[in-house]
Amino acid sequence: LADFIARERPASIAPWVDKATHKQVTDALAACGTGRLRPLYEHLGEMVPYEVIRLVVAFEGSRG
Repeated sequence: LADFIARERPASIAPWVDKATHKQVTDALAACGTGRLRPLYEHLGEMVPYEVIRLVVAFEGSRG
């Protein structure tokens, strides 16, 4: 799914990630300054699954 998001660049990932979680992950991305998953996972208190983080990172990367 992350590959699909990166490749197809959908307008939204709302079908897979709710708005609140998306915001949490993007805030963590801004704070950590990295697309590496482990620092993001730890910054999020190990409460957001890696797959969800991966989807948000792919989406945000496809927008820039």
